[in-house]
Amino acid sequence: MKLMYRIVFIALSVSFFSGCVNTKHDWGNYETELYTYYKSPTPEEQEELMNELATTFARTESKGVVPPPGLYAEYGTFLFQEGDLPNAIVFYEKEKNAWPESTQFMDSLISTLQKRIDTQETRKPDDE
Repeated sequence: MKLMYRIVFIALSVSFFSGCVNTKHDWGNYETELYTYYKSPTPEEQEELMNELATTFARTESKGVVPPPGLYAEYGTFLFQEGDLPNAIVFYEKEKNAWPESTQFMDSLISTLQKRIDTQETRKPDDE
């Protein structure tokens, strides 16, 4: 009887711990750069943070995995702040595709930016 309890205990333990896979994301130096940027939000610190994000994207994508949640969106927001609306939309789309749970929020941001782009295009004088 004790043997049966041990076998059941071992089987349950193995099945329980096999489900505990390490799913840590590769954040690189993001946290350090973000802290530095928030402490001193200068254009130089923003550029360093954006470079860190780009490095994280290159590293994770080369491994065939997606970056941690929110990083594509944050990069898109920096592009938006710089006035690069089309590329901000690209990164919001990447966030949406990588993390489907963000779809509603990303669609809202994309829609708002697309309306801004459309408004800017209709305001341009004709070059004719």
